[in-house]
Amino acid sequence: MKKTIPVHLIVGPLGIGKTTAIINYLKRIAGFEFAAVLVNDFGPVGLDDAIVENQTGMPTGFGKVVMVPGGCICCSALPGMISAFKRIFEFPVVDRIIIEPSGIAQPGAIIDLICDLKRSHNIELRPIIGLVSPTLVAKGALDNIPYYSRLVEAADILVANRCDLAKPGEVEAFKTWAAGLYPPKQEILTTEHGQLPDRIFHIKHTNAMKILAPTQADTADAQAHELPHAGGILWPAGATFTMAKVHAALERWLQDGIAGQTVLRLKGILPTDEGWNLVEIAQNQIFIRPSEYRGGARLDWITPEPVAPAAVAKDLDVSLPIT
Repeated sequence: MKKTIPVHLIVGPLGIGKTTAIINYLKRIAGFEFAAVLVNDFGPVGLDDAIVENQTGMPTGFGKVVMVPGGCICCSALPGMISAFKRIFEFPVVDRIIIEPSGIAQPGAIIDLICDLKRSHNIELRPIIGLVSPTLVAKGALDNIPYYSRLVEAADILVANRCDLAKPGEVEAFKTWAAGLYPPKQEILTTEHGQLPDRIFHIKHTNAMKILAPTQADTADAQAHELPHAGGILWPAGATFTMAKVHAALERWLQDGIAGQTVLRLKGILPTDEGWNLVEIAQNQIFIRPSEYRGGARLDWITPEPVAPAAVAKDLDVSLPIT
């Protein structure tokens, strides 16, 4: 039986240190593992492949860089990524695949492609590693600029790199901000010079339940109750939702509540027939937008009194995978 090859996707904006982080890791495993590195450089001529191969010290036969030049692998260079994977699968031995997309890439499309390749190849997508700068928290960029917010949303392991360049207080501000992200991250790390701990390359996906915490705004409409009640559902991998049914359920919940309980707050990320979407009920309104997150379907809510998860699932009429 062929072994399963772990695939690591390392995302981040231009110049954040993705290549440096990969080079550091490859130096440590040189001579022990055959690592195939799929690099996408934004431009017609690839440069990063030469940099990686020249600086890692990988002995002959223990690693290979495969280049996908031009565009970015989430859109115009997507066929090139498929061809690159085919080349990698032709290598006699591959212990690990690391993907460095262009700094302008949208992670969701790349993750979807890797998941499609899983059907025909023995690979396993490991938690997405996202590198950002802690200085961006103070500027509000990670929340308010769509490119950054999509990148953060996609990351399972969020790393603040270049902390040595941060101003006093910025690293702690990053940690506080990251701890409140939805969905919760598997790991939140800080580092300098792209030094990623080896252990994160051996972590597997977990979709931990960490339901929404009630806030003062959430309790404003629940004056008769000392505390509102939070609940949530995690669905198994492969669960699929129909967007029309999701929208209908949100409308009912906003109007009539769930099992008679007013929805003070609701938030979730669901894979639907129209792609992955973040759905939310907040301030008596419904919000729906595309999401780069691919970690697993989940829904969290806050109501005045407890609501059985079965009541929520029934309203959504979700299609579950055959086990």
